[in-house]
Amino acid sequence: MKRIRLFQFKLMLISGFFIFVTTPEIKAQGKFVDNEGLAGRISNSVHQKIDRRYNTMAISRIRLKDKTVRININELIDYSNVKIVRGRRFRVTDRSKLQLLLKEQRIQLSEFVSPNEYRELGMLLGVQLFIYGNVYSDALVLKALDVQNSQIIWAETFTLFEQNQNYDLLNEFSGKLIESFGQDAEQLKDEKIKKVSFWSVDSPRIFENGEVMDYMTVAL
Repeated sequence: MKRIRLFQFKLMLISGFFIFVTTPEIKAQGKFVDNEGLAGRISNSVHQKIDRRYNTMAISRIRLKDKTVRININELIDYSNVKIVRGRRFRVTDRSKLQLLLKEQRIQLSEFVSPNEYRELGMLLGVQLFIYGNVYSDALVLKALDVQNSQIIWAETFTLFEQNQNYDLLNEFSGKLIESFGQDAEQLKDEKIKKVSFWSVDSPRIFENGEVMDYMTVAL
């Protein structure tokens, strides 16, 4: 319990960082996202950073958190599926097949999905990983979830435009979080703490709901 309170205190101190460095928000300037280029970067990261024991996946959902970003989500998923398959390592479940199964099972991935439901979906589709994420004002954050244990085994942030104010700011914040964990690395190891979960983090209004937690997840 003492360790949890110490972490909460450190997180509050780090969060204070936002008070002094936040500047007026720069929204996406109505630019279209280059889906083909973005899909290529997603594919490269998936092939380079996901553990070799995984070879099947499905992109389950990508939410558009910032409505000013002009992006075709379904097109991005389709492009990403094609580029990942061309890498000849992963078998990828088609978006239409996934949507049909979700409809049959009456499951909405926009709502809370229990570990048992993820495991069942994984078995029905024959996949080991579900990739999901959010589109924010200047970046896309994706995560890969192991259907067997509901652990995030890969997470990545992809910039969308040349001006990336939130991306730069939140990466700096995430670096401070990692530094904080590093200071207690030995104690965390002694206490056999290997998993971290974020429930709620209050943040300035320039950030979308969940944006800070997504960046923290990628950093960890």
